[in-house]
Formats: sequence, structure tokens, C-alpha cells
Amino acid sequence: MKKEFVIQIQSVKASLRDFAKVYKKLERGEKVDAVEKLTFTNVNDFRKFITPKRLELLKAVKQKKPSSIQQLAKILNRDYKSINTDLQILQKMDLISRKREDNKTMLEVNYSEIEIKIPLMAGG
Repeated sequence: MKKEFVIQIQSVKASLRDFAKVYKKLERGEKVDAVEKLTFTNVNDFRKFITPKRLELLKAVKQKKPSSIQQLAKILNRDYKSINTDLQILQKMDLISRKREDNKTMLEVNYSEIEIKIPLMAGG
């Protein structure tokens, strides 16, 4: 089963509208599909968060399954400190998880893909 994560750019007003729709469905006892979503209010904030280096890091963890942060740094040819900073940011956003096992930090990306939605019309 494919697990997806949605990143979208949407106004606060549109986000509140979406929330209200879901809330009303729940009040009526209707089933609501759980969607893991991260919303930015503008493209600039999105670009600060989703950098090419962070996307590369997510792909490397998903595909290469490194056994430590040091190994990940070696795979990506980046220094440990910058990798660790990016991991902290991605972890806060629930895109990556870390577990301590046998004095090692195990990394996991729980999604098979990330869907990015950018509205081209006003009001989104």
C-alpha cells in the first residue's frame, strides 16, 4: 500500500474552509479519510522548507536505508552537521522519523511519495 504525504500552498482562508468542511462531516457522523498534509501560505515559505538538498536526503533515506547519520552524510557527500539540521527540520514536519537502536540512529521515511499542490487560481 502506497502511503502519501501532501504538501500544499494554500491561503489561511482556504485552509479554514477545508477544516470547516471536514468538521461538519464529522459532526454528521460521516467518514472522513485521514490525509497527512503540510500547508504553506506562500511559495517562498514552501521553497525555504523543501530545498533540493532535503528532497535528496529524503530520497536517500528511502532508497539507500542508511544505518546511521554518518553513513547518510557519506552517501550524500555532505557534512554531519548540515545533515543533522535538515533531519531535525524534516522530523518536525513528520516527513522522517528517527529511532535509537544499538547506539545508532535509524532513519525512516514513511511515505512512498509526496504530492505537491500549488494552486494557479486565486482563492487557493
